[in-house]
Amino acid sequence: CFTGLSRTVYLTHIIPFNAETGEAREESGRSLTGSTDWPVWSPDGQYLAFIKENNSADKAWQLIVRNLSTGEERMYASDLTSIRSPRWSPDGNSILVAGIDKTKLHSKDYKGGIYMINVRTGLMTEIINSSNYKYNARENTVLAFSNVEWTQDGKSIFFIFPGDKLVKHDLVSGEDMVLYKHPAFSPTTLIRSPDGKYILF
Repeated sequence: CFTGLSRTVYLTHIIPFNAETGEAREESGRSLTGSTDWPVWSPDGQYLAFIKENNSADKAWQLIVRNLSTGEERMYASDLTSIRSPRWSPDGNSILVAGIDKTKLHSKDYKGGIYMINVRTGLMTEIINSSNYKYNARENTVLAFSNVEWTQDGKSIFFIFPGDKLVKHDLVSGEDMVLYKHPAFSPTTLIRSPDGKYILF
């Protein structure tokens, strides 16, 4: 009897890039240590947020913010697992993620939520919880929310609700607007244009 073990390792590289010529100089770049995914720059370009996989730790999926000047790394949202799609707020003070709160794993109908983390204080705020959300996740869905994104003014967020809705959520009123619906929605990409007029999905 033979038992096989398969593991995927994600690598993140930072390399200089000439926007005019398209030349990327890999030899003068650097790599983040460990298995990392979902890297995203802070608005001022001084920090990088990413998800780090650490199967040997109590917290297998960790939200990390790296100071690119000093190399210092800080972990956030220690109660979250299966963290996805970190996105910096337009003012650079917060990070938005989708994930599962380990303290709520046994709550009825809980399949994760959307959370906002203050990068200065480390305080985590729950924006949406699947247990009391007005739309029901499909039975075979592990995480009810995937890709998240901010509006340009930081007053609303976009997210994909697997597997058929692109939603805009007002952070002040709590109201939702379904922008797109399709039964075969593939939640792989969600990016707002810099001018805030378009969203790519």
